[in-house]
Amino acid sequence: MIPYTHIQLDPAFPQNAPFWMPAEDEIHEEGIGFFQGVWAIFDVPFSEAAHVVADERAAATAVDAAANDATTFEYFARLIEAHNPDFPSEDPEDEAGMAALAKHGDVDAVSLCHLELGVAGLTYALAAIGCVPAASCRSHAERSWAERPVVVAAIDRAHADWLQPLVESTSCGFDLDDLRPQFLTIHARSIKEMMDLAAAILAKAEHDPPPPLCWGPSSNDEQPVEDRVEVDGQQSLFNC
Repeated sequence: MIPYTHIQLDPAFPQNAPFWMPAEDEIHEEGIGFFQGVWAIFDVPFSEAAHVVADERAAATAVDAAANDATTFEYFARLIEAHNPDFPSEDPEDEAGMAALAKHGDVDAVSLCHLELGVAGLTYALAAIGCVPAASCRSHAERSWAERPVVVAAIDRAHADWLQPLVESTSCGFDLDDLRPQFLTIHARSIKEMMDLAAAILAKAEHDPPPPLCWGPSSNDEQPVEDRVEVDGQQSLFNC
């Protein structure tokens, strides 16, 4: 049972969509965009992204089969998100939960790299093709900052154009976050579409390589006023 939300999606770019990339020296250990509880993920090898995408699919398949409502989905999803194959939990409840998931697939060795089920693969796929993810959320029944699965990222125009047909074909959409309009948001009605998009990105990259990684101008460089946009008191650089 994978939760599904009825929202309007548009695969076209939003009006006034930002197309940009940060400078390398603007990316810190805490990532970009002043989100809480995030870290930098960018320029990752395709092999690493493929591993995360495959692990996520296996985990989601097991959680989908084991869960019978939104509450049990949340329980199993959180369990698999916290799972560390190198240091398995010794909590009896956790062990019982993992045993229940194991009935539906080989989940003991999966790792989502501390990200959430359904958005981990897309986060890594975007990082592999040259985008810079800023935050992600699979959406939660309670205390969720996103009402639907989302990945927020800095994406320049060349990469956005490369991605757009895939976003459309997997029934995902682009949007802007009112609080951080300097980023593009990719969202979907469920994590299934997000995982489909992650797989589609890696499949396309094999025969149609994405544009090269293109960092923004260094934050130490002088930039013309017309190349900057004021967002929440912070200046974001547009490039490429």
